[in-house]
Amino acid sequence: MAALGSCSVTPDVSGDPFALPEGTSAVEWPLYGHGFGEQRFSPLAEITRANIGTLGLAFSFDDFVVRGRTHRGAQATPIMVGGTLYFTGPWSVVYAVDAKTGVPVYSLHGETKRPTAEMLDGLDAIVIDMQDMASRYTTYLSTQLEVQDAASEAGLPVVILDRPNPLADIHLEGNVLDPAFQSFVGAHPITIRHGMTAAELGLLVAAERGWAAPAVVRMEGWNRATWYDETGLPWILPSPNMPSLETLTLYNGTCLIEGTSLSEGRGTTLPFQLLGSPTLDADALVDDLRARQLPGLAFRRVSFTPIFSKHAETLCHGMQVYATDRDRLDAAAFGISLLHAVRRHDPGFAWVQPNHDERPFFIDLLLGSDQPRIMLDAGASPAEVMAAWGDDQAAFSSRRAPFLLYE
Repeated sequence: MAALGSCSVTPDVSGDPFALPEGTSAVEWPLYGHGFGEQRFSPLAEITRANIGTLGLAFSFDDFVVRGRTHRGAQATPIMVGGTLYFTGPWSVVYAVDAKTGVPVYSLHGETKRPTAEMLDGLDAIVIDMQDMASRYTTYLSTQLEVQDAASEAGLPVVILDRPNPLADIHLEGNVLDPAFQSFVGAHPITIRHGMTAAELGLLVAAERGWAAPAVVRMEGWNRATWYDETGLPWILPSPNMPSLETLTLYNGTCLIEGTSLSEGRGTTLPFQLLGSPTLDADALVDDLRARQLPGLAFRRVSFTPIFSKHAETLCHGMQVYATDRDRLDAAAFGISLLHAVRRHDPGFAWVQPNHDERPFFIDLLLGSDQPRIMLDAGASPAEVMAAWGDDQAAFSSRRAPFLLYE
């Protein structure tokens, strides 16, 4: 396929794939590209008698095999968003390529979460260069492990360009995931706050799953006790919902609200710091949490209206959470106290189902076990729910020790 300068595709594949698109005349859409298999995104007026002769070949693919059929010689004029060109081939397949090189760009964030054989075909190696968010919940780790698994299956070497763990490795938090609750928000049996870099995790998981060990390009000048804002590096949002290091510092606890009917602040400028619902007694919640004297935390009563996500365009009552002493804060333990408290003070409280998983409770996937939910529903205290966490953390500390690369 050759890409020239602006177009797209939505042919009717139920019949003739090269049939004229419905509602389009042959005069409006001449045989540009050797057939009617492509349909434009951008106005045809952009291609005129005056400039058509100046269009030049930007890049080409020798072959595309779509739905088992090879189609050669199609031409398309792509649109560019950022540094990526988007264009379409026959049978409604959309492609993305790097604008400078023409190298294909594939997303692993939507329905496809694992590289396919077609994506890996012709590669010599895979290089992983991502800023992880230092939490078991984050899907960066899950995506990295899917890539490592696919590469191992294909016999491709993996190289990880290591980056800092944004949260200083001063303590572990949470339980170790039960493999029965493995999911895209809990990809491997590790603690919630694991204290490892992407390369260290890649080495640990490869060893425990029998994959070839990735090659690692190590950092220089970083040590485990360093917080991200002590590195001198700028904070670049790893996600639209992770605007600051304070957000991430709280995330291992406040993310658990995603497993409930309350808003976790998505749709506001302070995701994972604003928490609430239309039915929550915010005064009672703030008083309750303050009385627990949880280390490293402060709370302020607020009302807010999310513009999207849970309770969109609806006034919610709740609180803003502050990390006042991040070295003392155990966010995952706070998360259990938070769940215990909101169940008391929100008559509309409910556990919610995950969006892309058939299992009934999202909170079970986040916590890597159904026991915290079952125990909280039965009236257990936070201390009772977390009674085994110390043993989990000690066992994980021993498991991870051989794979730590930095002092």
